[in-house]
Amino acid sequence: MAAYGSALVFSIPIREVTNKRKNIMSQVKSKPAHEIRLGNIKATIWKNEVDGFTRFNINLVRSYLSDSTWKTSDSYGRDDLPRVIKCADLAYEWIFQQSSTAATDQESAHSEAA
Repeated sequence: MAAYGSALVFSIPIREVTNKRKNIMSQVKSKPAHEIRLGNIKATIWKNEVDGFTRFNINLVRSYLSDSTWKTSDSYGRDDLPRVIKCADLAYEWIFQQSSTAATDQESAHSEAA
């Protein structure tokens, strides 16, 4: 900290500013690519770009009410399984559709460039 006239000037090392920026950026959460909900079962689909390829991952959770608070679990009972299976199937179909759409778009762009 230095004083110039009546103004105070603070100097912050560049490394500290960079680290603060990285921390702020890591706190920004990405949004899921898609969500599918069947009753109390939810499939969340995440899109990841890795080495120029698009990958999709899913999380399956069961919502339940405990002491007036909604919570989630990745444990499923016998009666949850049909909805888990259907959510996983719908997630697979959605991901497959995205892959097909991306391939069609890429082929169209390639043929237009030729």
